[in-house]
Amino acid sequence: MQIDFYLLQQYNSRERFVCRLLEKAYAQYYRCYVFCQNEVQAQQLDNLLWVYKDISFLPHAPYTPEDTLTPIQIAHPACPVPQWQDSDKRLLVNLNETTPDFFRQFERVAEVVAQWDGGQLAQGRARYRQYSQLNLNPNKPHMIP
Repeated sequence: MQIDFYLLQQYNSRERFVCRLLEKAYAQYYRCYVFCQNEVQAQQLDNLLWVYKDISFLPHAPYTPEDTLTPIQIAHPACPVPQWQDSDKRLLVNLNETTPDFFRQFERVAEVVAQWDGGQLAQGRARYRQYSQLNLNPNKPHMIP
């Protein structure tokens, strides 16, 4: 399992960075599950993905257990827990303040943290410690200017 932390240094949209991350993951044939803080954030990300780039499209949809084809799925805590049985490459993009219990279903985990937000930074550090205590050895944080 690979765990990466992305620390956004400048005040910019976390969701916009997530779009870039998803674009790269999609190009590498990852099946992506974005775990948002709440339904409002999930809807905002869904809306942004529709207009992210004029010249391309990232296939995405709100998560439903029945949907086994959409490569980018957006969820929040009220959604059912994913139960993916396939062998596809899977990426969890965590925008939630906690580590979801189901994170081990994924080959990769991306934690996106806004460094300018003290609460987010503290929660990100706690998640980093949690992964470390589980001997999962998260990678050194990537600083995103």
